[in-house]
Amino acid sequence: LATALLAAAAPSLQASSCGDDPAVNALEKAFKADSRNATTAYNLSVAYYNKQCYDDAVDSFERTAKLVKGDDAQAQDLRFQCYAALGGLYYQAKQDPKEAISNFKKALEIHPSDKDSLNGISMALVKNGQDDEAADYLRKTILADPRKEWSVADRYANDDMFDRLPHGWDTARYRI
Repeated sequence: LATALLAAAAPSLQASSCGDDPAVNALEKAFKADSRNATTAYNLSVAYYNKQCYDDAVDSFERTAKLVKGDDAQAQDLRFQCYAALGGLYYQAKQDPKEAISNFKKALEIHPSDKDSLNGISMALVKNGQDDEAADYLRKTILADPRKEWSVADRYANDDMFDRLPHGWDTARYRI
């Protein structure tokens, strides 16, 4: 299995768009040496993301999520970090709201009140034309951290989200 995973990963590792970045190269070598180490795979994913190598980051986060074994708190947190990052990458870098929604939902299965994932899925749902479901997640976002409601509201005000919220939702309270 490890050989198959490494073979599948080899093209992106050999042809990284990150070029000759020493940190990325060191992590690629570490991953090649132990292709079943989810922590190394995650660190490589983050390195790709930090270098704005988004295609490599998506591939690497997806691979990492599959490598994470177990259901202990550490495994769940690592899996959550992968899905949350994938949600953001699919939404912003790939402009693929359907994949963003799918990954944010996986993240929320692990940490249901994570405000960044709730906010991310609500924005992806708006982009995908699912306004009613987006409004539900917007409510959950605000409830997850009511002291931050102005920052959430500001993002949606720019997308005219409040004009599309279901009747009875007190939009005035959340406008800037």
